[in-house]
Amino acid sequence: MSKKRIGFVLACVGVMAATCLGGGFLLGLAQRGDERQVNEPAPRNPVTTPIVAPDQRGSQRVGSDPVQSTPDEVLTSARREVTSEAPMSSGGVDDLPEPVASMYTSFSNPQVHDEERLVAFRRFCGASRNLRGAAAAFAVDQIVEALNDGFEPIQGEALLALTTVRPDKARVTAQEWLGSPAADVPHDMAIRSARQLGLSDQIPTIRQYLTHEDLLKRFCAMRALSYWGDEASRSSFEAAAQDEDYRIAKEGQRALQQLDYLVRRKEMENESSLE
Repeated sequence: MSKKRIGFVLACVGVMAATCLGGGFLLGLAQRGDERQVNEPAPRNPVTTPIVAPDQRGSQRVGSDPVQSTPDEVLTSARREVTSEAPMSSGGVDDLPEPVASMYTSFSNPQVHDEERLVAFRRFCGASRNLRGAAAAFAVDQIVEALNDGFEPIQGEALLALTTVRPDKARVTAQEWLGSPAADVPHDMAIRSARQLGLSDQIPTIRQYLTHEDLLKRFCAMRALSYWGDEASRSSFEAAAQDEDYRIAKEGQRALQQLDYLVRRKEMENESSLE
């Protein structure tokens, strides 16, 4: 074999070796990148992520809520707390494992203080996400029945949970509660559920709560309407931004920022479509 041919073969072998090593190196980077994507939170996309006020996780529910979860925290937890894989046939309390059965006994016992029942009900919903089969079906049935509980906060928590596992029931209930003038109806939870379910057709009804005497209902109304970019509510947001209650004022300012953000994003989208 000539020296030129030998050199050519050696060069080919070198290229192949470099390719294999380079491919392995790139594969390692890709795998490390996948691990980072799994272990690290995704970066915030300023174009697709709505503006959120710094106090989003600091605004507590007004009233007798011992857990004092924020609206977004309760909403997020409710979406994860129950499984949508429950079968059509329901079981019974005997199908519940411990300590879930004890949670059920606590919140369903009228002799237990309402605040304690609320805590037990929230824990029950949290534990229900790990149930399967007849136990899961029974848990969902109890959440549906909790819509008629005598304690308003439990009713509201039940509605939020149902937006995930029984959206059909949640949709009907949210619309019914929003239109009810009764003072003991958890309108705040109905507003948040309407936002969760995408019930933008309820915007005209939700606007009525922008001037409600209940601060939490006003807060939830501003949060939902700004989320939908309701420009008709801008003047109400401006008034709220000057409210003497700092929580309402801060939410009014956040709502205005959200509207402005959505306007800017729409303008950017229109400019991109023209290019």
